[in-house]
Amino acid sequence: MDAQHNVSLAVAIGRPRFFYVLYPWNGMQVLCTGSVLQYYEYDSAQRLTDVEWKTSPRFSCCATSLPAWQPDECSGKPVQTHPLRP
Repeated sequence: MDAQHNVSLAVAIGRPRFFYVLYPWNGMQVLCTGSVLQYYEYDSAQRLTDVEWKTSPRFSCCATSLPAWQPDECSGKPVQTHPLRP
């Protein structure tokens, strides 16, 4: 809560996103899979109850933008990749 400006910071995690990674191991390329949770945040002048939070259109899928430091891989833009070093 930013008491000086009477604003609170609300944070949430989204549904799991699955990803695949080629990982170099013992001279081979191993295909690994995993999942990550998206992170959302926004400023609000009022605190929300659990019911308000869950039913708010702000938190529907794709309604809330991600923080600037977290790229949105589902935006249709190419995802930056880096070549593996032998």
